[in-house]
Amino acid sequence: MKVNESIPLDFGDSKSYTVLVLDGRVPDTRFTSVLCGAETIKTVFMSGGRLDAVAVEGIHDFTGREVTFA
Repeated sequence: MKVNESIPLDFGDSKSYTVLVLDGRVPDTRFTSVLCGAETIKTVFMSGGRLDAVAVEGIHDFTGREVTFA
């Protein structure tokens, strides 16, 4: 699945996340991480009801890159 937009959320004090807006719906299967190239990044709960976005730990720019869910 391709990432259309990476939105960084930096709350300081070691709390930072990135919202990945995808080109399709997040899979209905159970997953705990996103794979992008050789990187594995843990996903975190995100409220708001967006079906095309997922939040991950840390600040990343995956815009235009392919990701898979694991």
